Amino acid sequence: MRSERRTILSAELFSIYHWSRGRYGSPRIVRELESKGIKASRPFVAKLMRERGLRSIVKKSLRRLPTHPIDTLLLTII
Repeated sequence: MRSERRTILSAELFSIYHWSRGRYGSPRIVRELESKGIKASRPFVAKLMRERGLRSIVKKSLRRLPTHPIDTLLLTII
């Protein structure tokens, strides 16, 4: 029973992960599973993801760069 549930959950997890193109992590996958009527905890989904080697793509924060060297010079003077 337990291994059967784990196999079904793992297959659903894999399909959701690939549907999201690897962008969904365990919290979002849990929400998707709940919308399909499947109950699973976030730590359990995270554990299954680690076992299968699935990692979500983390969005990098953007760093603003000065547009022109003169602009930065003017900002430091003012």
